[in-house]
Amino acid sequence: MSALLWQDDKLDPETVAKMFDRERRAWLETAEFIEGMRSSLISGSVSMEATQCVHNCRARAEALKRIVSRICEQHHLGETKL
Repeated sequence: MSALLWQDDKLDPETVAKMFDRERRAWLETAEFIEGMRSSLISGSVSMEATQCVHNCRARAEALKRIVSRICEQHHLGETKL
C-alpha cells in the first residue's frame, strides 16, 4: 500500500497520515462492534474467537497509531490536525 501511495510523490505526508488514521479508527470501530456482539454469543469457542478478533483489531489500530505518530514526527506535522 505505501509503495503505491508514494508513487511519483503525488501524496504529501499529511495525506498519508490521515489515511492511516482513518484506517486505525475503522479497526477500533470493528473491535467495538465485535465486543458488543460478543455478549450475544452462546458458544464458548465462538466467544473466544471473537475475543481474539477484538484483540487483533486493537493491535492493528495500535500499530497504525504508531505509524501515524512517526509520520507526523518525521514531517513535523501536528497529530491534532488529523
